[in-house]
Formats: sequence, C-alpha cells, structure tokens
Amino acid sequence: MSIKRILVPLPGSASHTGEIATALSAAKALGAHVQALFISQPPPVTRSELAQTATAASVNWHAEERERTARDAREVFAQACAAVGIPMLSANDEPGSPLAASWREAEGSYVEIAVQRAAAFDLVVAASATVMESLMAIAEQSLLQTRRPVLLAPARPQSDLTDSVMIAWDESPECWHAVSAAIPFMQLAKSVRIISVDRDASNRQASQAEVLAYLRCH
Repeated sequence: MSIKRILVPLPGSASHTGEIATALSAAKALGAHVQALFISQPPPVTRSELAQTATAASVNWHAEERERTARDAREVFAQACAAVGIPMLSANDEPGSPLAASWREAEGSYVEIAVQRAAAFDLVVAASATVMESLMAIAEQSLLQTRRPVLLAPARPQSDLTDSVMIAWDESPECWHAVSAAIPFMQLAKSVRIISVDRDASNRQASQAEVLAYLRCH
C-alpha cells in the first residue's frame, strides 16, 4: 500500500502543533499530499423568543470568532508548510505533484466530519486525548469506521519518521493490519525492531519468523 493522501483534522478549539508537524513530516518523507481540515462547532441554538436578540448577537460573535480562529490556524499551517518547503495550494488549485498541502474548512461535529473525510485518504494524523478528548474520538472512529490507518502525533515531535521503528508484535489480525499499513514508513526507516512477549518460547520464535519473512519481502 502506498500513502499519497494524508488528512490532518484540526478541531477549532485545540492546539495542533504536533499533528501539523507530524503530517508534514510524513508528507515530505512519502511524497504525499496533506490536507488540513479545520472543523469548528456551530453556534448554540436557543429556542426562547425572549432570547432572539441575544442569540443574534451571539451568532454574529461566533461567526467573527470562527473566522478569526480559522484565519490564525491557516496562517500557522501555511508557515509550517513554508518552513519544510511544501507548497501550499489555493482553494482552486489542483495538485500538480503529490508533494503539496491544501486547506479546507467545515462546521459541525468534529468526529462526524473528520471520519466522513477520512475515507478519501490513505492516512489520518491525529493526536491523543492528552490534547483534546475529541481528538481521541476522531482517531478511534476513523480507524474503526473507515479502516484507514491512524498516525498518533506527539505534542512535540522529537525525531523524523525515517529514524527507527519498533513493532509491538502479538500476531493478532489487528497487529498484521497495522504492520501492513506501516510498510511505507518502514521502507524509509534506518532500522526496524520487533518486540513480543509470550510465555511459550517456541510459539514466539515461530511467530517472529513469520513477520520477519513478511517484512523481508517488502
């Protein structure tokens, strides 16, 4: 499997330094297109007639705040792209080469929109719940509903994605799926190490031999 389209969802109320850096690092290493999807929440709905004036003011404030936040986030993304030499496409541009970045905005449920878009990409880059609870849900649901691989980004990346790889091996179908999805990264890595824990030594050796044979073929 090749990775040529990368999605990085950016919920509007979280910091995204780690996800952006990780997604751009992956795009650079793999020659892939990366799309930043900025998702903002719709304004709260108030049904009371007495609150109509206040609601209108709240909606206007929400729209202005959303535009400001989206503009600031887009600028951060554009600067990150420029820093690593990845061209940022305008809204009407079609990517002429795989290595490029684009920006898209949407309003609604973080998880629903991100998962819906994830199906059209080869890889989703998300963060753990230490940054924001919705980011954990995006990662989980993208993996479960679309079967697309998800790369979890640290808050502050310490190394590039071509350094070294460790596989926590247990021979389960899920582990085989993860190994297969990660082949493009392992082909670029300086080293790949397989770690497994099993009370039955003979079973461990046979299991590791099988995955080693698989990796050597790639």
